[in-house]
Amino acid sequence: MSSVLLRYVCMLLLGSVPARLLAGDGAMFAKEVWNGPGLHIYRVSCTDSAGKLKFRDTLGFFTTDIPFVIHSGETGMFISQWQPLTRTHNGWELAAEYTESYEGYSADDGELFLHPPRTGRYRVLQFCPYPLFRNEQAWTWELAIGGLWATPPWYPVKGVDTFYTTYSSQPTPATAMVAVRNSVEVKATTRSVYGKTTAKYYLSYHKGIIAMELHHLNGDIYRLDLIDSRYGADALHHNQQLLHMQQQYNSHKQQKALQIIGIGR
Repeated sequence: MSSVLLRYVCMLLLGSVPARLLAGDGAMFAKEVWNGPGLHIYRVSCTDSAGKLKFRDTLGFFTTDIPFVIHSGETGMFISQWQPLTRTHNGWELAAEYTESYEGYSADDGELFLHPPRTGRYRVLQFCPYPLFRNEQAWTWELAIGGLWATPPWYPVKGVDTFYTTYSSQPTPATAMVAVRNSVEVKATTRSVYGKTTAKYYLSYHKGIIAMELHHLNGDIYRLDLIDSRYGADALHHNQQLLHMQQQYNSHKQQKALQIIGIGR
């Protein structure tokens, strides 16, 4: 069990907790993709088991370099947020049904971990294979989910249940649902007392997660396709709440640096 998990374990009964977070070797993504402020915009569709469209949506995944801290201390992660977006003549803005919840994400040369969208109509994705990627051909992961996340009738969690996920990666085959050269396909299966869910993820060194396909227990399929990415502080102008937090954090870092070299008192 890693030190990251030990600092994060107090969230066990309140939500979901990574059972282990181990870094591998080698860079999976270009530095600008996941390091610091950014916005990854996805076109979303959800279909039922018969292939009938249930809804469409647009989601933005915002990243920052603000440490994700809980009452027991730092988690080794950074603050991120999934938000529904609407297109405007100036680009994008938060939809009226925006969420105020925050998630942790972590990225280094050998591993990327983030929470899926898991509020509102995306709540069931909490129980599908998480976006956890390592620079390896195969890996496993365990996730303990507390009763706060119970989602009847499919996941009536009481107490804590453990979800076991296996992952495997390979170069994206020519027959895959995406057509990006030099990308990687990751297949994942999660098993629990409630049954089996599956997912496919497609990764690109220069673009990050370019597509996701998650299969819920009832046969619903959630498909997310990357349609735009923006990096740096400009990406957060679409999310004033996070932009304000990032500016405050940057100011704090600057003041701390000034104090260290004896300028600020």
